[in-house]
Amino acid sequence: LAAVAASTAAREREALQRAQHEQRAEEAHAERQLGALIGKAQGALRAGHTGPAAGIRRAITERLGETPPPPSITRRLQSLDAKLNELKEWKDYAAAPKRAELIADMEALVGSAEPPPKLAERIRDLRDQWKTVSKGIVLETEADWQRFDRAAEAAYQPCKEYFAHQALVRAENVERRRSVLQRLLAFESNQAGEHPDWRLISQVLREARLEWRAISPVERATNKPVERDFDAALDRLQGRLDGWHASNLAAKQALLGRAQALLDVKDSREALAELKSLQNEWRTVGTTPREQEQSLWHAFRTNCDAVYQRSQQAHAEQAAGLKARHAKAVDSCVNAEQLAALSGAALVEGMQSIPQWRSAFDDALGELPRGDQRALHDRFERALKRCLSALAEQRRREAGQAWENLLEAGRHINAYAFAHAQGAADAAALKQSAEEFIAGVQQWPKAAAQALKSNWTRADAGGDPAGAASATEEESRLRTLCIRAEIQVDLPTPAEDHDLRRQYQLQRLVQSMGRPQEANPDELDELCVEWLRGAPVSDAIYASLLARFIQCRRNQRHRAR
Repeated sequence: LAAVAASTAAREREALQRAQHEQRAEEAHAERQLGALIGKAQGALRAGHTGPAAGIRRAITERLGETPPPPSITRRLQSLDAKLNELKEWKDYAAAPKRAELIADMEALVGSAEPPPKLAERIRDLRDQWKTVSKGIVLETEADWQRFDRAAEAAYQPCKEYFAHQALVRAENVERRRSVLQRLLAFESNQAGEHPDWRLISQVLREARLEWRAISPVERATNKPVERDFDAALDRLQGRLDGWHASNLAAKQALLGRAQALLDVKDSREALAELKSLQNEWRTVGTTPREQEQSLWHAFRTNCDAVYQRSQQAHAEQAAGLKARHAKAVDSCVNAEQLAALSGAALVEGMQSIPQWRSAFDDALGELPRGDQRALHDRFERALKRCLSALAEQRRREAGQAWENLLEAGRHINAYAFAHAQGAADAAALKQSAEEFIAGVQQWPKAAAQALKSNWTRADAGGDPAGAASATEEESRLRTLCIRAEIQVDLPTPAEDHDLRRQYQLQRLVQSMGRPQEANPDELDELCVEWLRGAPVSDAIYASLLARFIQCRRNQRHRAR
């Protein structure tokens, strides 16, 4: 009995040791998994991805449950939580002004007079922006969301009514189309006899399609079976008409072949007699599709003419035709060469004639000798390249001048706004000067119209002149825009702004960490729009910085040539 007890005790100790070993292995495995999750969350935080990091942290909490983590994991979790909370708070702080701006924009749409489709698109865009701004932020207040959502619902009410009305219109249009279908089916039944009115069938096919397309928009689901029956009826009528055209086409092709055979008949009397018979038969045959009809008639008439004119006259006409084609091709070259020397509106207007000249040139070139073809082709293409080059250069100049006119308008408005804010006596004269300059500009950049309008609004608002701090901030803003432009076109910055340029480049480097850098060819245009925003400053400061900014634009145009 003692031996049995000892053996049993030994087995129990061995089982206990094995269980303890397995438990320690499981705990080590679990600790490694937790460590890997913490490392993944920290990597997401370094990349600025708060949302994924928070999701991993929640997964760690669910994995732990009620079991306290090991001390090493506890320390890493505490560090992760501190960084996660810090980044969440920073993102919420950065996003709060944007949320306030989105709320204001949405509330401004309530009662808007914009067309409902465009209004609905703007509301949808603001909602998408809200989702983007709030993504990964856990500190968003319910009050902000409720205010934004109420404004969105109120702004969307006209759209809701508009789309409901559109649905009613689409349903009514389906009924109108059903009426067209019934009339078409009745017509098809009337033309089912052996002697249909083919001309009337062709007319109804054309007019039915036009009337059908004019009834729009329609409810797609309800319209689908109606349209299927309509298309089927059209196909049946078109099939009958195509069959009739095919038989007429075969008959006229046979007549054409017989006319062509007359060119080999040596007896002119016999040929003329047969030709008159063919012409009479041609008149009795029905029509074919317009394109084929014209082609067949042209070929038939050509053969008839050839029977009358004989070969010598044909040779003479061919020679005259070649001469005319050569002159036509030369005229196209001359026209293009003269256009390349023009500028301004004459050049732009003349470019519209190039497709016509090319069509005439290609048509004239077809039967000319190969040597003449090559020389004329090279001459015409060289002239066209010069035209395109002149047009491209003119458009670059006009685009550059449009932006410079915009900046000059901003300078006039700034001078007026600064004088108006100070209550200066010459404010009215400066305003008139700005208005006269703007009125004299025929074309503005499309992207800057709203900025120019807003600049006028701020200038007319007037008020006390900006304080020293505000003036300094505005001057710093303009200097920063100059620096951004100089960086864009690779120009040096004046010595007095070297520190400001380094600060901006460092800030941009920090903001771009973890994101690929992409060139923006339109950045100078965007900077021009930004230039017009802000408070007025003294004309001396504004003029010097504006000259520096304009130099960047001109340098860019020079490099683009």
